[in-house]
Amino acid sequence: MDWFPRCTSASNALPTNDTMPLRGLIALCKEVVTGYPILYGSGVISKILGDDMASNIGRLEGAADALEARSGGGGDGGGSATLGDLLSAPGASPHEAGVYGARWVSRTLRFVALLLQKLGADPALSISAAGRATYTVAIAPYHQPVMAAVVSFVLWWAPSRAWVLSGPLGGASNQAASTACAALSVLVGPVAEAVERALEDKKFNFHDRISAIPGGW
Repeated sequence: MDWFPRCTSASNALPTNDTMPLRGLIALCKEVVTGYPILYGSGVISKILGDDMASNIGRLEGAADALEARSGGGGDGGGSATLGDLLSAPGASPHEAGVYGARWVSRTLRFVALLLQKLGADPALSISAAGRATYTVAIAPYHQPVMAAVVSFVLWWAPSRAWVLSGPLGGASNQAASTACAALSVLVGPVAEAVERALEDKKFNFHDRISAIPGGW
């Protein structure tokens, strides 16, 4: 259950506007990634979600390094580049790596917030059903149709709530876990919305239609 307070702390540290520190956003995303094995075990779903988030975290880290080096911060991770700095930097565009990373972490955080909201609101709802419903709303519109169908199918394989409660959550009660999910969703959601809003203000919230399927389907 320590994943919930860790994500809570990382979320609470972030202002929900374009003064959001990139390093703080990255820290939250890294905490979120550690939650995938809790909900999905160590199988294919966790790997797909984790690898995707890790690649976008890497894009944000590269952008933060460059911004901080340019401002004299050295790019050593100790600087204070903000979301606003990223979106206003020379060469910023919808397809620049850092902007792309920000766009996709906002969508992933929205996915996580909605998933937690659903699991918190209905203690009887399965992780499989919650994940598929959330994916349809939060991520599928940005995937090509064949890839969306594949991901939706893979999400059927989520473990049961009983398995998660007795294993990764160390015997927590369903009610305690549901309450923790609901509380965290309220914190993660505004972070995702703030990043999306900042992107929208710069006209950088490009509607991707990406695919990892050979042929781009």
